[in-house]
Amino acid sequence: NKESTKKYEVILPKDTVKTTVVFIEGYHINGYDEFATFGDSQVGGWAIKESATLYCNKGTYDLNSETFEVSYLKHESLHFTDLNNYPNISSSDLEYRSKVIELMYCTEGTIYDRISEFVSVANKADRENSHPYANYILIQNLSKLIFNSDFNSDINQWKKVSVDKINKAASSLYESSENLLRKDNSLNEII
Repeated sequence: NKESTKKYEVILPKDTVKTTVVFIEGYHINGYDEFATFGDSQVGGWAIKESATLYCNKGTYDLNSETFEVSYLKHESLHFTDLNNYPNISSSDLEYRSKVIELMYCTEGTIYDRISEFVSVANKADRENSHPYANYILIQNLSKLIFNSDFNSDINQWKKVSVDKINKAASSLYESSENLLRKDNSLNEII
């Protein structure tokens, strides 16, 4: 029942996106996720491709934090650009690419927490369950590049890997997915 707006320029690997963020500040009910988890989880935001508008659950973020700058603005802005550039791309692929973007830009302050979260909710059982599926494929692909293993879920081992190495591995995954989509922008699955 209360919202405000702010304009941002978000730098992504291939372009800079000018977007408007609508901060939603007051809720009567904060969505199914919040209800089903007794307040432990909730939607942080979403993108609307037609208007270059992002919607943000303001109470979820410190607006001066890397979490907001990377895990919200860059993540959601990539959704916006992907939805426009690759209109057939699946939800799982959208999530995969946006999580890759996060790991390209995260610093030591957030990267190990992001990896830990991706590992903890990773699940390859159902491609239609886009967040867990994308998490699984992302950690699997990073594990192959960094550890030469199928899926490394040991966060202590991840913490021994430099941020720079993780950033570069994520950049490699982004470039691989981008190359596939450039060849055929009508693809709906790349992972």
